[in-house]
Amino acid sequence: MNTIKRLGLLIFLLLSFTSTYAGGIEKGFKSLKVANYFDAKQRFEKGLKKETAVANYGLAIIYGRSDNPFHDFDKAYEAIFQSDQLYYKLAEKKKTKYRKYGYTREQVDSLKTLLATNYYQQVILKEKTEIAFQRFVVLYPWANEFATAITLRDSIAFQTASNINTSYSFFEFCKKYPESALYHSAKGNYNRLQYIEQTTPGDIQSYVKFIQDYSNNPYIEEAQDRVYDLFTEKNTIAIYYDFTKEYPTNRNVANAWRKVYQIFMFHYSEARFDAFIQQYPDCPFIEEVKQDKEFAVMQIYPFKQNNKMGWMNREGKIIYPADYESLSLFKEGLAVASKYGKYGYVDKRNQVIIPFIYTGAYDFEDGRAIVEFNDKFGIIDRTGSLVFDTIYSDIGQFSDEYIYAQLDGKYYYFDKYGTKVIDKGFDEAFAFEGGYAEIHLGDKQTLIDKSGKLIVAPLYEEVQLFNDSLFIVSDGEYLGLINRKGDTILPFDYDEIGQLSNGLAIITQEDKFGYINAVGKIVIDLKYESYPNFIQQAQFSSNLAKVKLKNKYGIIDISGKIILPLKYENLGAINAKSIAFLKGAKWGFVNLKNEVVIQPTYEFAESFKGNYAVAEMLVQQGLINLKQEWVIPNKYSEVRLFEDNFWIASDGARQYLYSLDGKLLSESHYQQIRKIDDQTILLQNATELDYYLIPDKTLLQLNKE
Repeated sequence: MNTIKRLGLLIFLLLSFTSTYAGGIEKGFKSLKVANYFDAKQRFEKGLKKETAVANYGLAIIYGRSDNPFHDFDKAYEAIFQSDQLYYKLAEKKKTKYRKYGYTREQVDSLKTLLATNYYQQVILKEKTEIAFQRFVVLYPWANEFATAITLRDSIAFQTASNINTSYSFFEFCKKYPESALYHSAKGNYNRLQYIEQTTPGDIQSYVKFIQDYSNNPYIEEAQDRVYDLFTEKNTIAIYYDFTKEYPTNRNVANAWRKVYQIFMFHYSEARFDAFIQQYPDCPFIEEVKQDKEFAVMQIYPFKQNNKMGWMNREGKIIYPADYESLSLFKEGLAVASKYGKYGYVDKRNQVIIPFIYTGAYDFEDGRAIVEFNDKFGIIDRTGSLVFDTIYSDIGQFSDEYIYAQLDGKYYYFDKYGTKVIDKGFDEAFAFEGGYAEIHLGDKQTLIDKSGKLIVAPLYEEVQLFNDSLFIVSDGEYLGLINRKGDTILPFDYDEIGQLSNGLAIITQEDKFGYINAVGKIVIDLKYESYPNFIQQAQFSSNLAKVKLKNKYGIIDISGKIILPLKYENLGAINAKSIAFLKGAKWGFVNLKNEVVIQPTYEFAESFKGNYAVAEMLVQQGLINLKQEWVIPNKYSEVRLFEDNFWIASDGARQYLYSLDGKLLSESHYQQIRKIDDQTILLQNATELDYYLIPDKTLLQLNKE
């Protein structure tokens, strides 16, 4: 056959094949229309060679439907993927031709979405595994369920990592899903678990190694804190100082220096500042210490303004504005302050030394302060460190270097370092005094020494120290004296046994009283009659005591000798000059020689204190001198001696301060007057906070100009 004939035959065959193939696609869609899947599949498969795009579209429809034996999601995916990719390469003439089969851009996208949804619902949701959701996300990025699949995939993967709960499990999650919404949570867990795993021993070395090996881990700071906490557990100056040298790059170095400083100032004094500066010249805030020394001698006082409190100087000038809800005076360089209902401590530079975190706080005493947190008590040192955790229901004050505290219903004794020094728990406890403390065991009382040893067997309702060798005890009804062995020294026949004063103590029996000596022997018979407050007023003072017999008062000495005859209707307190006495309805004054120095004139009077005495006329009290002159006018409801060197005169709720010689020291009236230290008297009302400075003999008030 010649060349021309062969070419003509080839063209004929090609035209014939193309026409046949095109007809096959059309027939395939016709068969598909009547659900003749066998014929349709066969025709589409034959058309793959020449009309690949539309044939794959038809096959995708067949594989995607579940009503025929050819249903196969994987093949459906491959077919629609090919069809989708090839659609963009088709000539416009082809696209127009295929439109009659429903093969358009919109239909391809719709089929893609439908196939994805069916696959998700029929396959993925049945498996519900990380791998299944990941497969779906990779294969069907166009799916409506794409975001949901990612969320569920990540959730399952995160839970798997959590169940394994190792740094590596979360590392793998972060590596696989860096764009996940859970990435940051996983990264956080990775860092946290890496920190935990690398520091499992919990010793300083493990934390130091972690800091060296994992410098990018955000738990570096916590590791530094643990190094600090472990190294400084003993809370001593030497430990904190050594820390600054051993770990100079640790973020707690500055805090350690603050601890060195505060603990060093345990014994607070001006000389102590000089000692610190000399001993620690390398302190990073040495200039601040020098300033603190200057502030230490500066006297500043709380003032009140608009229901807030601040600080003023001795001239009444505001130093720090009223910014606190309450303030105390400075004690050992620190003052209790409160803000927002919480208490902390500030220094004289108005810097917060211990933050406002406590529900109650008390003054420092020997470098320790009681604090309250959530109705529980503890003790802190000057650094703010808890010497006693805030876990105690009750806590006392340090006395004889010991303190009691209640925990879980029992009382224990501790030293100032928080160490339990007496292990046995008691039902009630009191402060040590003179080496002994009263404790309760059930309904019985006894005394213990500082070793916790019982001094008296716990057999009595009441036990008190009489002297070093004898004890006042009660059998529940009457009192007696016993010795350390429990031997009865004074029988249990008495209603009251007082404390020794001038070598004698009061004993009472059936409204009669007498006196015993230090060995429990009765030296003055029980013949005197009881009277109001006789346990206090009948105690010997300067070898004299006020007694009552046959309803008359007099004074005796320690031998029982009558010094002032028992003929007075009443007597005031004993003094060397003039003793108040009652005759009829009037009070006068008599001396110890039984000489009347002031005739009965007053409705009421108290014995002279020095050269002055409280007296009352016309139901108003004042102060008189020995010449019967009113040095404090009689216009008050009460006048009383205050701190031995002052008088307080009150008229209902209004109080005034007077000097010992009757000079009015406060023009304004106050609701409260109290001495707060050896140099200062506080005078307070609802709006003012003033001070009487004892050495200066001046009244300090806020300068309101």
